[in-house]
Amino acid sequence: KHSWIFGEFHNDYETILKIYNKNYKLEDFCYLVTKSFKYKSNIVNQDLFEAKDIRTSLNFGHTLAHVLEALAEDHAIQYIPHGIAVAHGLLFIFNSGLISQTKDHEDTIEILKDLTKKYPIVHIKEITLIEIEKLIIQDKKNEDKSLCLLSLPSYGHFSLLIQKAEIPPVTQKFSVTYISKLMNEYINTFS
Repeated sequence: KHSWIFGEFHNDYETILKIYNKNYKLEDFCYLVTKSFKYKSNIVNQDLFEAKDIRTSLNFGHTLAHVLEALAEDHAIQYIPHGIAVAHGLLFIFNSGLISQTKDHEDTIEILKDLTKKYPIVHIKEITLIEIEKLIIQDKKNEDKSLCLLSLPSYGHFSLLIQKAEIPPVTQKFSVTYISKLMNEYINTFS
């Protein structure tokens, strides 16, 4: 997520792949954790009091992740760790065409596809569109109950190499009905 937001995925890819394939050294973890601290502190420092649409970028992939976690709490699906739920959230955003991507982003998407295939959404009971809508409406970010706020940072949105006079917004509004439908389709591809 951080590598995507900061336009560093290609620089981090080799290290991510080593860790993902369990062929890593302690230095590989230190490298990524240090970069993640740098990325996150950069965003938090730009928006200390969450008054701008900057800190929202840290929620990239989290809307579906929170729905999945709530479904697991309701015993509709098996428990999914938070990081895996976020990976599903990111893949959902890419697969749904909610964010623009190019051929350069295929490596990112392939890792997410592989990860979500290894850790699929396992249904315990049927999940309805109404259940998903209700969970989205309950999200604290959605003050207007008919709209879903999704954090959709573009690739390199917060690049440390490019100083932007003004950062474009990272949050877009979609109808709850529309996003619920897309999420329902994504979730049910695993049934």
